Amino acid sequence: MEKKKLNSEIFCSRLDKVMRFRGISNRTLAENLFVAESTISGYRNGHRTPDLDKLRELCEAIPVSADYLLGLTDRPYF
Repeated sequence: MEKKKLNSEIFCSRLDKVMRFRGISNRTLAENLFVAESTISGYRNGHRTPDLDKLRELCEAIPVSADYLLGLTDRPYF
């Protein structure tokens, strides 16, 4: 079984894809997570990554599975 590499490129591209699909703006997600819009922008462009607590909150807010965002599965939803 081939081990999948975890990297910020996978995370940011999948986060962007899910947010577009669900019609969620940076502003809306930022308000739900109590962070600045620039933080969400940083997640989407690969300049930042959330800590584990923020990742959990992000996955609940969208909703999407953390495994999908991290590249562990190709199934985005629970």
